[in-house]
Amino acid sequence: MSNNRSIGRECAFQFLFHLQLPIFEPIKKELLSQEDDSLLEQTYEEILKAVPQKPEGEPRNFAISLIKGVLDHYYSLNQLVEENLENWKLDRLPKVDLTILILSIYEMNYFKQTPYKVVINEAIELAKKFGSEDSTNFINGVLDNVHKNAK
Repeated sequence: MSNNRSIGRECAFQFLFHLQLPIFEPIKKELLSQEDDSLLEQTYEEILKAVPQKPEGEPRNFAISLIKGVLDHYYSLNQLVEENLENWKLDRLPKVDLTILILSIYEMNYFKQTPYKVVINEAIELAKKFGSEDSTNFINGVLDNVHKNAK
């Protein structure tokens, strides 16, 4: 995959991670119930002010399409994460790991042009950059389970 996709994926991750924080709970609820994308665009622009990379063009479009997709399938993605956890509860997961998982599972299930190995590799890269010491192995294991169970 191109570097543009990696940039878009990272921006989508940062946006979605912000929505996991308690302070953004009202915005998340509103975004999840919205049919109109104007609030998403507004919120995306606001959150982007806080991140180092400000993507334009293809990376921005890819980020927005990932975010929209995750929001459209938010509850089923969380359910898929939970079904593929071993000895963990969803509410006990670190927010970074949960965000990477829902983003990656969305891409794995809905962007068929992206090979699952690329999705897993990109998830591991996000985990290395933003997660804890244990994040990479954990995320790799869960995504591998999701892929095997989807067959």
